[in-house]
Amino acid sequence: KFLANGIKIRGQLYPIVKMEWVKGESLDTYIEKHLGDSKALLELAQRWVRMITALEHASIAHGDLQHGNVLVVDGDFKLIDYDGMFVPALAGQKSHETGHRNYQHPQRTASDYGSHLDHFSAWVIYVALAALSAEPKLRTRVGTGDEFLLFREDDFRQPYASSTLDYLTQQADPNLQILTTEFQSLLYLPLEQIPPLQGYIPASSSQSAQGVVSSADWIKDYIQHQEARATSNSMGTNDQPAASITADSSAWVLDFIEPNDPQPLRRF
Repeated sequence: KFLANGIKIRGQLYPIVKMEWVKGESLDTYIEKHLGDSKALLELAQRWVRMITALEHASIAHGDLQHGNVLVVDGDFKLIDYDGMFVPALAGQKSHETGHRNYQHPQRTASDYGSHLDHFSAWVIYVALAALSAEPKLRTRVGTGDEFLLFREDDFRQPYASSTLDYLTQQADPNLQILTTEFQSLLYLPLEQIPPLQGYIPASSSQSAQGVVSSADWIKDYIQHQEARATSNSMGTNDQPAASITADSSAWVLDFIEPNDPQPLRRF
């Protein structure tokens, strides 16, 4: 509820938005409690994609997706703190914040304000959930504190100097290696060119006999169009060519998303 005269500061009235109080666990607290429970974290990754897809279809962006603004309530998500969100009616405006440094594209500025605003942070959280479901000891290895799940700002600024990303690419799980390599590739694209998470993972596909869905054709076209531009937009690593995304290897992430999930998408 919008209250035009919601708060008085030094004699001046200012508007506020009154919202229902949400009871739940912050995303990082929930993850800590469920480390070692691969199924729980994979289900959370699945719900994350569905929620991000719903936002994308509505052309809405939260603007500051991070562990403190994402609550887990009865195994599902609720978002809080909408003060930096984007809705179509605000197109052409500028943002008054740039989000949490450990979840945002390092080149994001106040001028970056549109429906694409959550693309990068959505990937950051998804990769963290997928990686921690495969290797729970990662959380201990990368340390705690500094308000992050798995990655820090420095990992985004210099992805090929990142000990965390390097460690992930050396894991025995080939799926985790592939996801990490492709995430590194995305780090060389400017924010407005980061593909949406829901676009990367088709809503429905038929699985092969091996249980892996055939790769998404859209990413081949996307990479052919963007790959030539990625190097010139690299983040302070002019001598490092952008990594190429292997389209044929991208399909494995569909294992994390069950097309026929019986649980309906809940309002958040």
